[in-house]
Amino acid sequence: MAGAKRVIASLWQVDDEATRLLMQHLYGGMLREKNPLSPAEALREAALKVRGSTGSGGRSFAAPRFWASFVCYGR
Repeated sequence: MAGAKRVIASLWQVDDEATRLLMQHLYGGMLREKNPLSPAEALREAALKVRGSTGSGGRSFAAPRFWASFVCYGR
């Protein structure tokens, strides 16, 4: 009855820099003015962006351990 409609959670411990980047893309997708995305769609898009990104020092975030731990529960 009460509580959040959706929860985005991590299934395992993740890199701080990769998580920051993923969350920026996630909220950017959900809060954009034109064609905002659902949380699940925004999470998928954010994960794809992180997957193709590099962090500080040119470190690649292509490995699933950086982006695949996040899941969206709810409707």
